[in-house]
Amino acid sequence: MLARQYGYAITPRPAAQMTPWAIAELPSSRWIRIPLWITLFVIALLLGLCILGWSWAASGGGGSALLAIIAFVGPVGLLIIAVEVQRAAKANRRLVRTMSEMLQREPWQAWPCRIERVGEGGGARVEVRVSLLAPDHSVAGRHRARFRPEAWHAMTDGYGVLLFAGDLRFNGVIADPRTRSAYLTDPVEEEARPQGPGNSVIEDELTRQAIGWVFSQ
Repeated sequence: MLARQYGYAITPRPAAQMTPWAIAELPSSRWIRIPLWITLFVIALLLGLCILGWSWAASGGGGSALLAIIAFVGPVGLLIIAVEVQRAAKANRRLVRTMSEMLQREPWQAWPCRIERVGEGGGARVEVRVSLLAPDHSVAGRHRARFRPEAWHAMTDGYGVLLFAGDLRFNGVIADPRTRSAYLTDPVEEEARPQGPGNSVIEDELTRQAIGWVFSQ
């Protein structure tokens, strides 16, 4: 474990025992929740179009060719969309279950981190890239996550000490104890955009904090 080699603080017990709130945070950190009214509106609209197309077919097929397309292609399209949504939801539940089990086995590791926003747009989540820093300020690992806006804004100048559970090479969990939030992460394989030198003063201070981090719930 790199964190142990670097001298960073590691919890004496599994992450789930140290921060019971972390597991409850995982399901919403990956799945993009769509408001119920939007879902119902889209379903009603698509079903209405299908019914219109079927009515066209039942009446003998006279009229617009667009209705013919809707009558025969619309239901197939709805089925494909439903299957893909169900597949994505199932994969998300499986990942959440795997990471929840991992939190019951693995400890938290305190890491000094540099956080960058990637992608545009607001909403309930902010997509970020988290660089976990070694004591010499090099990047030990990079992960992507979808932070709550308050967690993103809590990172002064994009820096902070975060808790990580898992293997840096694979999916893991990152938690911010200040906002009591936890996030599923994906490892970033490609190199990040070229950057200027980091803030060595801040990174030195974060390294000291990670080494002397005191874990609490």
